[in-house]
Amino acid sequence: MAKFYFNISDNDGMTGGDLPYEYPTLADAVAQAKTVLSEMALDGIPRDDGSRLAVEVVDMDRRPLVTVSIVLRIDRAPGGSAAGTSGDFSTIQVDDVR
Repeated sequence: MAKFYFNISDNDGMTGGDLPYEYPTLADAVAQAKTVLSEMALDGIPRDDGSRLAVEVVDMDRRPLVTVSIVLRIDRAPGGSAAGTSGDFSTIQVDDVR
């Protein structure tokens, strides 16, 4: 069994994992990172355009191996904005969209 740490990056910043977790393979650690990321998304998707939620899998020497992430991307349609949609979309909070 190999030991891995998980570094978490969310809407509140980044935290490094203090405790190692044991998994048979890197693929198993990545599967767990995906589960952790999906649970993080339940607490709220990234807030701003270009921001992300991420789980970084690192080895015992704290070397990054894999990063699993969800990135918020806001794309405007080419040619400007429709009536009533002017403004900076990157400041819209997720709670504002229904």
